[in-house]
Amino acid sequence: MRAAHLVALLWCLGLCTRSPAATQAAKDPVKPPALSATDPASTAYYLTWPSEQATLLKPCIDIPLRDVSVCRGHDGWYYLTGTTGYPDWEIRNEGIWVWRSRDLKDWERIGKVWDIVQDGTWQKQEKSLGNGKTGRAVWAPEIGYFRETYWISYAMNWGGTGLLMSTTGKIAGPYEDMGQITPDGYDASLFVDDDGKAYWIYQDGRIARMTEDLKGLAEKPRAMLPAAFEERGRKDVNATRANRRVGSYGAFVAKLGGKYLLFCSERFERMDAANDDVFVAAADHIQGPYTRRVLVLPHAGQSMLFKGPEETLWMTFSGDGGGYAPFVDKPGLVPMEWNAAGTMLRPSRAVILERGPVGQLHPVTDLPLRDSHVLADPCGLYTMVAAGTEETSAGEILLWRSEDMTKWRPLGPAWAVDRDGIWSKTPPEDWQGGRPLRVTAPEIHYLRDTYWIPYGMNWMSAGLLKSGTGRVTGPYVDVSLVPLTEESRDGSLFADEDGRVYYIFNGGMLARMKEGLTGFAEDPRQLLDSEGRPIGTADAFVVKIRGRYVLGAARWHGDQGVDGSYDLMIGIADRLEGPYSPPRCVVPHGGGGSFFRGHDKRWYSTLSGHDRTAPFRSRPGILPLDVNDTGGELRIAPAAPQ
Repeated sequence: MRAAHLVALLWCLGLCTRSPAATQAAKDPVKPPALSATDPASTAYYLTWPSEQATLLKPCIDIPLRDVSVCRGHDGWYYLTGTTGYPDWEIRNEGIWVWRSRDLKDWERIGKVWDIVQDGTWQKQEKSLGNGKTGRAVWAPEIGYFRETYWISYAMNWGGTGLLMSTTGKIAGPYEDMGQITPDGYDASLFVDDDGKAYWIYQDGRIARMTEDLKGLAEKPRAMLPAAFEERGRKDVNATRANRRVGSYGAFVAKLGGKYLLFCSERFERMDAANDDVFVAAADHIQGPYTRRVLVLPHAGQSMLFKGPEETLWMTFSGDGGGYAPFVDKPGLVPMEWNAAGTMLRPSRAVILERGPVGQLHPVTDLPLRDSHVLADPCGLYTMVAAGTEETSAGEILLWRSEDMTKWRPLGPAWAVDRDGIWSKTPPEDWQGGRPLRVTAPEIHYLRDTYWIPYGMNWMSAGLLKSGTGRVTGPYVDVSLVPLTEESRDGSLFADEDGRVYYIFNGGMLARMKEGLTGFAEDPRQLLDSEGRPIGTADAFVVKIRGRYVLGAARWHGDQGVDGSYDLMIGIADRLEGPYSPPRCVVPHGGGGSFFRGHDKRWYSTLSGHDRTAPFRSRPGILPLDVNDTGGELRIAPAAPQ
């Protein structure tokens, strides 16, 4: 293949400039995405964190379209296509339609450039779709430009992929049918490497080098496999399934900074919902080995990467049906950016990619804090307690006061491990050396004329502090010389109407406390739902709303502590002991938060942001809740911020 042809193809894909001499080095990082073990709550590795001025993503064209693809043409136009045929696109459509734009803002329709009936060959036949129906539809067309003409890769809804070539060098065609490239599979994409070799990439990351005439494959397809990821307390889905993959559909390869980036989409159960997210893995060679996969674009459905004006990076978006996408089955464009180290690709902070009150929530203060908890203080103010991060004294419990939950003044550290700790100063012998001692999940409660702070330590031990003066600033002392439990890093208190006080920890372990709250008066028991399941796995609490017990707890969805979401689940019961209703996700990304009732008699939830797709990371947030009791059923849901 001539060098000019290769440059033209890469120009169309948006992955090089018009001139071979105009290097990408100034724009592209030389490293692949950072795919090593990282803390999902870290401010360095967040995925979404909209700015104060961010707006909810909107479609770039108000038409039904799936599997959106954009090509930057050699003539200065951007060409857009995708799966058409709404509402029957699962069964049949007419062919391939194309739109164009100069600036990615204003789009005009070119029209149908290829028709199944008029132009098709092997594609014309209607076949069984496996659901009792027969049909014929072109899925996920993708435009490329090389050898001085346009090419369109595509798939049929009954399986099989093909390639079209414009015989005029124009986007409008007409197109020559290059034949069926694979007899099965979906979501075909054409990639041409720097050495001129062309590769057919499709479905879940299958790849094969093509023949010189691009009418077939020169080798048997093989899978591009990512590494599995697992460490203490964290593992991605590839650590638990037999056949590793970056995703299940929509495979696409781009090359940036000398690295191959394999993008693929997958139904990922973040937020306890059917979200279709895009993942990426990186390699030094197109055949791999590829790094572990990383979530790069939430809710997008099938997507691809391209370069826009002034070498900016963009990804396409069509919206999934999980309930949180800003729109569904319409074409959208998401500006992308690199983190400060140039190692992690993520959506621009100028856009919001999750609809609803949580996706648009902002922290009440920009302080880097974890596990914030709020008390509507008897004095008429609000008191907030939180644990510091590595940036803000991880071994301290910090306090703030506010009149309106918007402006907070610091009261200083209420307690510090080094200064005040008893059992917390000495981790167990098997504790990993060198790791800092960190306070986790503190809460503050006012009971029996004084303040109490249940807290945990990051080596799975939890206890309870009491203010010896009745003042919120303490000083605080441990109620026991040993941890109340060595099975948890979190604890909470609940005082029932009969005066009994309970300690709750993990995903819903409950124990009545002694009269002086110095320990457990009974063995802990697990609170379960009506089917014998726990509500969550950590950070449990109990509140009473309209005469009913609400058990909240955190649970990871998608995967554990990597790219999944850490969500706040609840179950509701008539008795404290249960059984509780089946767990329901009430506050997505709200794991580690808890409910409290404000002085205005309204219920609120705290949110600190422990996963990569939360609206912010390790900051205190407060979300109003709507509570409705209709037909004997208590319904709790996030409300629009006031």
